[in-house]
Amino acid sequence: MINQFRTWDEVLIESLADPEESVEYIDAYIEGYLEDGDKPFFIQGMKNVVDANRYIFNLSDKVSIKVKPFLNAINGQFMPTFEDISSLVDYFKSLYLADNILSQESPNIYKILDNRKTIRSDKNKKLTERQSQNIQYWKGLDNYVNRQNRFTYSPSDNISSRHDLKFGVKGFSLRASQTIKRKSISAALVLRGKNLIRNFYSLRIQDEEVEKAFGNKLEWWSKPKSEKRIYFVKHNVNPANKTDWYNQYEWLYSMLDKLYTVFYPRISSLVAYNT
Repeated sequence: MINQFRTWDEVLIESLADPEESVEYIDAYIEGYLEDGDKPFFIQGMKNVVDANRYIFNLSDKVSIKVKPFLNAINGQFMPTFEDISSLVDYFKSLYLADNILSQESPNIYKILDNRKTIRSDKNKKLTERQSQNIQYWKGLDNYVNRQNRFTYSPSDNISSRHDLKFGVKGFSLRASQTIKRKSISAALVLRGKNLIRNFYSLRIQDEEVEKAFGNKLEWWSKPKSEKRIYFVKHNVNPANKTDWYNQYEWLYSMLDKLYTVFYPRISSLVAYNT
């Protein structure tokens, strides 16, 4: 008796033969990779796209030229650049237009929104003890940073548990955070803006090289439609202990400085390439 049931791989490949399905699949895999950094899983997902659309890629030399860098990366079992993925997505997009099936919205990898929220104190509202302490904490850090003459900041009464400093490149900033509940402090590189996904992906595929230069394993935080963060945490620290603040400032500045040193040349090259 002939087996009439198809395997999951067969169903998947048939589905991905639709360019619109392939773009949604790619988008989902990018978001997944930005969260977990699983390179083999991502490459296998992209290989599924290649296998499902191989007949399209073989149609003409013009098509193969557009997607050749992407195909070379996947066939070689290494990560494609974001630009290679974008070229493939743009080609699929042209197929949508040809068939009049493209919606007016672009794929998600082009429309991540900047959801940055700024917390400001209300001068007419009485501050809590915790908010007052946050103001003192960040003023102390600002004074410490100012003495080092390394980063720029905008002095303000910051009632939040996190404090941003300028990185020197649009769409990027450094962030110091402290939380009494978790007894921890952290230093982070924060990414925002219209090229958010492109920039984070381009840094994420360098994670091994970056972490070697930094000297520690970093946390890569990514959620859909949100800012992205690359950070390092120090646990068993009590931000409520004012006698320990100087030590905490010393650690925060040291980690922020290290993040700047490791990422600034990479980000400068990345931004120059995108302009």
